[in-house]
Amino acid sequence: MQRFNIALIFNNDVSEKIAKYSQLLCKDIHSDFVVGKNAIPHMTVAQFDIDPSMINEIWKPCMLKISKTPELYFSGITILPSSNGGAWIEISVLKGQELLNLQRTIINIIEPFSSIKNDTYDMYRPHITVAHTTKGNSINNFPFSYEPIRLKSVETTLGIGLGITFDPIEPANIGITDA
Repeated sequence: MQRFNIALIFNNDVSEKIAKYSQLLCKDIHSDFVVGKNAIPHMTVAQFDIDPSMINEIWKPCMLKISKTPELYFSGITILPSSNGGAWIEISVLKGQELLNLQRTIINIIEPFSSIKNDTYDMYRPHITVAHTTKGNSINNFPFSYEPIRLKSVETTLGIGLGITFDPIEPANIGITDA
């Protein structure tokens, strides 16, 4: 079994702005997670565990049923305590009906094969993780920047990756054939 992550990903310009913001944050705080170094910018829609030989059973129907991905609307910066100390720093994303419909479609495709590992429906909290501090007091001099959240409406595409950090994979590299 391997953890897969179906996520919304961004064009290079938006990804670069998010990665630069993450790197700015991590310059001044103790961090063990840096976007661009540990992960590409993405917003998880569904995480699940499945044998890699079965991934075609999920990815092909996703490509057939999802012809359009929703635009995302960034709504601010969130800082959440981490269970191991420190905090997660995220760009919040508004949870609109289009996004919930996309998640519902993907969950319906995944559920015959695997259970969903992230929060869903009412509990779903869409966000883009930009940093994880390793010490709680490291955010005292937090360098706020509004550049990433000024991008109010951001176009997305659907992508598939490995693990919670969304290590992107080329579908052909794991035996996924064209839909």
